[in-house]
Amino acid sequence: MIRCITLFLLFIVPLVPATGGTGSNYTIFGVGDLRLAGSPRSSALGYAGSVLRDGVAINTGSPASWSGIRETTLEASLLHEGFNATDGTKSQSVSLTNFGGAAMAIPISTKFGIVAVGSMRPYSNKDYNVFTTGSQQGMDYVLNHEGSGGLGNAQIGVSFGPFPFIAVGASFNYIFGSLKSSRTLLPASFEFDGGKTTSRTTTNAVNGTFGLMINGTGGLVPLLDPLSVGFTFAPRSFLNANAELLYEFTSEADTAALSVSDILLPLSYGIGASYRVTPRWLVVADYYTQQWGTSNLGVETRDARLFGVGIERSGATTPGASWVDRIALRVGAFRHETYYIVNGEGITEMGLTGGLGVPFSGESRLTFSFEYGDRGSTGNNLIREKILRFTLGITIRELWFLTFDEEI
Repeated sequence: MIRCITLFLLFIVPLVPATGGTGSNYTIFGVGDLRLAGSPRSSALGYAGSVLRDGVAINTGSPASWSGIRETTLEASLLHEGFNATDGTKSQSVSLTNFGGAAMAIPISTKFGIVAVGSMRPYSNKDYNVFTTGSQQGMDYVLNHEGSGGLGNAQIGVSFGPFPFIAVGASFNYIFGSLKSSRTLLPASFEFDGGKTTSRTTTNAVNGTFGLMINGTGGLVPLLDPLSVGFTFAPRSFLNANAELLYEFTSEADTAALSVSDILLPLSYGIGASYRVTPRWLVVADYYTQQWGTSNLGVETRDARLFGVGIERSGATTPGASWVDRIALRVGAFRHETYYIVNGEGITEMGLTGGLGVPFSGESRLTFSFEYGDRGSTGNNLIREKILRFTLGITIRELWFLTFDEEI
């Protein structure tokens, strides 16, 4: 009887996060927090900049933009996040540092904008430690929910930009990862036995990302020649899922395979624009959405939407320019309507961003980006999180493997 009560509690009791852990409380739901920045430069620009075709960075979310890369480029980054979570009566601060991503771009033909790119970046992250309390059939208890893991994206793709005013690109994405969650039942009375269940789900899927970019009007409308617009699209796909359950009770322990449905990765698309006001100043804006409202994550979800704007002053390139003047400056803002719905309320994050692109050798750069975000609330039994993110990236550009096409 005790075992039946325990199993009921572990799988049926609804989740209402009470305190934080090593990451965001909200990653207890779905596949966790989505990683939406295509590059450290993008995160500094309010998650915008998908249509920048200037070769400064490798934006893994925008294959058409790769056509502007003229040199072999290597990028890598680390992401540090700090969370201050409160339910209105108590608060807790935690932080974690994760791999931010790595990418390599090799120009094959600078004349035709053919650039091959390979990258590895996080797709999502789960990292939580949450406690809930309750009572069932005369037993008061505490449930400790812990989770870790996430999804990664291994990508290979190519761009093609035969003309200065148009480019296309496509990538093949292999999405994979492991999601681990455990629930520990801690009865308030010694009359009942506690227990723990741990589930681990391994997943993999393939899909594609496609992009189109138009730069200016080719002189037809001079006022619009500094304008670039672009579109990206990724069709829906399914994560093949395999899961196992380990349960540990006072009297026994065992492992069993779980029957789980494949997880729908929904269709997504984005629209972006940039306008180069002067040779060194530009304004960018992006809109991105992914239809998580149609997914089968087992919890209530909504479509995710991201709105971002940013301004950049690029570093000086003229001979004799000072080192300080060669530093790129970036600021931005974003509104991210996450796919989370908790207690019937959608969780939205709003934030400000900024960053620097610091030269250290030739065209190579150290990239710093900073974000301050705020999401959730203390009403409706929810958690409000204040979030600080810091990304440190390095971009190395060299003339490796490059063959210059003769201009006719």
